[in-house]
Amino acid sequence: RDTIRPIYECLDVRIVESAKYYKQLSKYLEFFPKDQFYLVDFARMKTDINGVMNEISDFLGLPEYDYDTSYIHNLKSSAVGQSFKGYRLLRSVLRTFRVTPLIPQKAKDMVRLGLGKFGGKKIDREKHTLSEEQKRYVAKQLKEDLYKLEKEFGFKNNNWKIFNYV
Repeated sequence: RDTIRPIYECLDVRIVESAKYYKQLSKYLEFFPKDQFYLVDFARMKTDINGVMNEISDFLGLPEYDYDTSYIHNLKSSAVGQSFKGYRLLRSVLRTFRVTPLIPQKAKDMVRLGLGKFGGKKIDREKHTLSEEQKRYVAKQLKEDLYKLEKEFGFKNNNWKIFNYV
């Protein structure tokens, strides 16, 4: 007979724990003062990469620099080609002969995507989307940590979708 498992049994605890940013960062407060932390919301990286890069440079005391942000590596929503054994073997050989740094990233991505059509894994978004109940559970688990992150580090995270479920 089938039984319905509680929601917390359906989620890998490591996923929830890895999203507890305050818990992770607070461990470093023993070694570094808060003013040596610079937190960036990833959403801003996607919408204002130049502004964020300039802020980081300023925070680090680096001179102004014109960063080439015309090509963003790893900007994808699927893992097509990442599990393809042929690509991994090719990458391993190229690294062994130390030629990987000589190949432009765009060329590497084209090969990966091309080979991925022949055996790479595709992620079915429906199978990997949390249900409303799971989202509420995760929000409840993260609520205290996110508030501590804002209080301790001044990191505003109230625009995160997780707060729709708190």
